[in-house]
Amino acid sequence: MNAEKKLVITFYYKFLGPLVFIAVIMGCVLAATIITYINNEEALMWPVLIVVMFSAFIICVILGSKSYLQDYSAVRKRQFEIIKGTVIKYNKIKVSGGDATTYYYHPVVSEDNTNREIELKVNGTKLNEHYTFIYLKHTRLAKIKEIGLTN
Repeated sequence: MNAEKKLVITFYYKFLGPLVFIAVIMGCVLAATIITYINNEEALMWPVLIVVMFSAFIICVILGSKSYLQDYSAVRKRQFEIIKGTVIKYNKIKVSGGDATTYYYHPVVSEDNTNREIELKVNGTKLNEHYTFIYLKHTRLAKIKEIGLTN
């Protein structure tokens, strides 16, 4: 599978996966709320509370996915950014969730022509190795297109 196709799949997986999950959860909660309301007419407070809670949650998700929305047209048109450069360091990203803490290491690439440094979200890189990446400008999702120097 080529790098472009892998990047498109990764983008849709990370963008649409959580949205589908939220839609399923909201459907289940809404069904449970309707059943509760039908069985107990005095429980009108619960549907309103649940709708307000999930509306706030959806607004947060939409605001959190702003970078994915900005990159959506580039993915549809297959207009990816290309960077050729060397991995010069790794930024450590700490994600705390529940009891466990997870660390991610995003490579920082120094572009050959401009020496501009850009942090990418990609796996499989080695320090001081030269790569050609395709990536999305706003989300910084990337895939390796070529390894090593090319003319």
